[in-house]
Amino acid sequence: MGQAANTIDEYVELQSRQRWRSVPAGKLELVRKSYAQQLARSASQSVTDRRKRAELKAEIYSHLLPLLEMHAREQAATRAYYQKILAGLTAGLLIATGVIALLVVWG
Repeated sequence: MGQAANTIDEYVELQSRQRWRSVPAGKLELVRKSYAQQLARSASQSVTDRRKRAELKAEIYSHLLPLLEMHAREQAATRAYYQKILAGLTAGLLIATGVIALLVVWG
């Protein structure tokens, strides 16, 4: 269970760290795979038959990993959208400040 908690903590930490600065895509992909694998392992622990447990683990992993990747893509798209909004607002503020400064100087 300790490793599962570490995997989840690492995934959450990387997701929150990515909000403020860029994290290498390879590292995020590796953490997503590790997270999906750990969740699949945890979900299949109750199955006693090794073969069925392995099949269940593979099935859960194959469903979970695309969801995590889709979530990462959506987060990246949302982040890019808000960065564009912030850049536009910053540019607008600078232009408005410049116009006001010109009006004060010439007015």
